[in-house]
Amino acid sequence: MIATIQPLASVPAGSTTTDWITAVSTIFAAVGTVGAVVIALWQTMRRYRYDVRVTCARGITGDPNIGDLVTLSAVNVGDRVVKLTMAYLHIDTGGRAVPPFFIPGLGLQISVAASMENCDLPKTLTPGDSVQVQWRQPILDALREREGFTHYLYGLFTDQLGNVYSAPFPGMKAKRGGMLWRQKRYVPTGHN
Repeated sequence: MIATIQPLASVPAGSTTTDWITAVSTIFAAVGTVGAVVIALWQTMRRYRYDVRVTCARGITGDPNIGDLVTLSAVNVGDRVVKLTMAYLHIDTGGRAVPPFFIPGLGLQISVAASMENCDLPKTLTPGDSVQVQWRQPILDALREREGFTHYLYGLFTDQLGNVYSAPFPGMKAKRGGMLWRQKRYVPTGHN
């Protein structure tokens, strides 16, 4: 005699209402279990991802020798430790600009190499820690004129795994588009 396996939700012909209720409740229980597993996996992946909030802002120093400063700040708001390795400015021609950082006490005209040796990067951020780098606005303006591009689009930090955390440059805004609005492009706001 060969045994056949009946599906859980199958109800033989001539069954009672109680049999139908039992079959439907079994289906709902299975769907609920699968849903709970999917949500638990999603929460776990979300909890253990790197989460760094980045802001890019312009500040006024009041010192005519220094000029305005552009500050790129990052705060680790996730539960994992992240090591930020470098900060850049993305430009409208598709490249990255690496102007010298402003380091108080080192002088106004320092090289990119000297500024990188004396900045806070690379820095390991535990949850709640922050780091910031600054650029002098006159240096950024001179670089833009010398290289011939129009706009700085956004400032970004990179970590040891190659992840990129970015924020729009002052005077730019992010416009979303593409599938599920996941693609960003940066456009001038007209408020520089």
